[in-house]
Amino acid sequence: MNKVKSVSLVVALVLLTGTSLLAQRGAPPPSVPQAMQDAANRIVALVNNQNANGLETMTAEGALYLDEDGHALPVTAWIGKITGGEVSKELAISGMRGQVMGNTGWVSFNYTLNETFENAPVVLTGTASVVLQQAGGNWMIQMVHGALEQHVRAIAAQD
Repeated sequence: MNKVKSVSLVVALVLLTGTSLLAQRGAPPPSVPQAMQDAANRIVALVNNQNANGLETMTAEGALYLDEDGHALPVTAWIGKITGGEVSKELAISGMRGQVMGNTGWVSFNYTLNETFENAPVVLTGTASVVLQQAGGNWMIQMVHGALEQHVRAIAAQD
């Protein structure tokens, strides 16, 4: 079973890279399949309602969260952070891309996350990618990758 997950993840990442390269060459990106749009929108609704249980029911056993620092954590760590706290967070997404290949799919998007940090409002921006696998008619999260937008002096253009 782990071998199937690994192969599915590798295939999804290869296809994600291929689609990105085509988009960079000027080819229009393919339309996002409805199932991937629905999965992304469900994630947003669950986060905005601080519904950790809902996200957990959407998560496959052994699912991982890959953060921008290279850590591979159980996806439940991400769920706890993004739905936890006394003050609600507001997640909004744009620029959605995605594909379905058999029973595996991926969706990526840009995001803004409004939250409170040290009693002050902050807005985080970044990009997220989610790999899902269909099981029993449901799309289950296999992997989430989140990357915060960062400006590194002398590498990225400053706003």
